[in-house]
Amino acid sequence: MSLRARVRADAARIFAGGFADPVTFLPLGGDPVTVRGIWKEGEQLVDAGDYMQVSSSAITVTILRTSLPQLPVIEEDRVQFEGAEYTVADVTPKHPNMLEVRLHRRPA
Repeated sequence: MSLRARVRADAARIFAGGFADPVTFLPLGGDPVTVRGIWKEGEQLVDAGDYMQVSSSAITVTILRTSLPQLPVIEEDRVQFEGAEYTVADVTPKHPNMLEVRLHRRPA
């Protein structure tokens, strides 16, 4: 088995186990898709240019790229998790075959 295949198999095991939670993506004009994601609410550093980083308390969910039929659309697609709704703020590739999706909480 190639290294790439082993990495993808390991990632699939992480998301299939109890480490990931069900998260529903609501694409604008499309059908809802429930995937398994690693939810994180906490501080992270965000690049603000070549020389500066700022701390953010952004909410993120990390998912397998192959779990969605298309990339989430920034400022259009929504996400539901544990009864709350969020708007996609940013999408960043992470590790082989993973995406980190930064979210904004939608007003209740």
